[in-house]
Amino acid sequence: MVQKLFLLFIESASKIVDNISKSLMDGAYDRRSIFNYLSKNDIEPVIKVRKNSSSKARGSIARKLAVIEQLSDYDR
Repeated sequence: MVQKLFLLFIESASKIVDNISKSLMDGAYDRRSIFNYLSKNDIEPVIKVRKNSSSKARGSIARKLAVIEQLSDYDR
Protein backbone atom coordinates (compact mmCIF):
# COMPACT_ATOMS: atom_id res chain seq x y z
CA MET A 1 0.00 0.00 0.00
CA VAL A 2 2.74 2.46 0.98
CA GLN A 3 4.68 1.69 -2.18
CA LYS A 4 1.62 2.34 -4.38
CA LEU A 5 1.01 5.69 -2.69
CA PHE A 6 4.67 6.56 -3.10
CA LEU A 7 4.65 5.79 -6.83
CA LEU A 8 1.47 7.83 -7.33
CA PHE A 9 3.01 10.72 -5.41
CA ILE A 10 6.27 10.69 -7.38
CA GLU A 11 4.49 10.34 -10.74
CA SER A 12 2.14 13.24 -10.03
CA ALA A 13 4.97 15.40 -8.71
CA SER A 14 7.10 14.70 -11.79
CA LYS A 15 4.28 15.99 -14.01
CA ILE A 16 4.33 19.31 -12.15
CA VAL A 17 8.09 19.68 -11.63
CA ASP A 18 10.68 18.99 -14.33
CA ASN A 19 13.49 17.82 -12.09
CA ILE A 20 12.96 16.31 -8.63
CA SER A 21 16.25 16.38 -6.72
CA LYS A 22 15.14 15.42 -3.19
CA SER A 23 12.27 13.50 -1.71
CA LEU A 24 11.29 14.42 1.87
CA MET A 25 9.23 11.70 3.54
CA ASP A 26 8.48 10.45 7.02
CA GLY A 27 9.38 7.08 8.49
CA ALA A 28 6.38 5.34 6.95
CA TYR A 29 8.32 5.34 3.67
CA ASP A 30 11.39 3.64 5.18
CA ARG A 31 11.47 0.78 2.67
CA ARG A 32 14.40 -0.63 0.70
CA SER A 33 12.37 -0.62 -2.51
CA ILE A 34 11.63 3.11 -2.13
CA PHE A 35 15.28 3.94 -1.43
CA ASN A 36 16.28 1.88 -4.49
CA TYR A 37 13.69 3.58 -6.72
CA LEU A 38 14.81 7.05 -5.67
CA SER A 39 18.48 6.18 -6.07
CA LYS A 40 17.87 4.70 -9.54
CA ASN A 41 16.11 7.91 -10.60
CA ASP A 42 18.81 10.23 -9.18
CA ILE A 43 16.54 11.56 -6.42
CA GLU A 44 18.12 12.07 -3.01
CA PRO A 45 16.06 10.21 -0.40
CA VAL A 46 15.45 12.22 2.78
CA ILE A 47 13.51 9.64 4.77
CA LYS A 48 13.66 9.24 8.54
CA VAL A 49 14.84 5.74 9.41
CA ARG A 50 14.02 3.86 12.60
CA LYS A 51 16.40 4.30 15.56
CA ASN A 52 17.10 0.56 15.66
CA SER A 53 17.75 0.24 11.90
CA SER A 54 20.47 -2.12 10.76
CA SER A 55 23.33 -0.57 8.82
CA LYS A 56 23.62 -3.67 6.61
CA ALA A 57 22.78 -3.01 2.96
CA ARG A 58 20.57 -6.07 2.34
CA GLY A 59 19.92 -4.93 -1.22
CA SER A 60 19.85 -1.16 -0.75
CA ILE A 61 23.09 0.79 -0.58
CA ALA A 62 21.16 4.08 -0.52
CA ARG A 63 19.28 3.03 2.62
CA LYS A 64 22.50 1.80 4.25
CA LEU A 65 24.10 5.22 3.73
CA ALA A 66 21.02 6.99 5.10
CA VAL A 67 20.99 4.75 8.18
CA ILE A 68 24.67 5.36 8.89
CA GLU A 69 24.26 9.11 8.49
CA GLN A 70 21.14 9.36 10.65
CA LEU A 71 22.32 6.99 13.39
CA SER A 72 25.51 9.02 13.80
CA ASP A 73 23.27 12.06 14.41
CA TYR A 74 21.24 10.17 17.06
CA ASP A 75 24.37 9.62 19.13
CA ARG A 76 25.06 13.35 19.43
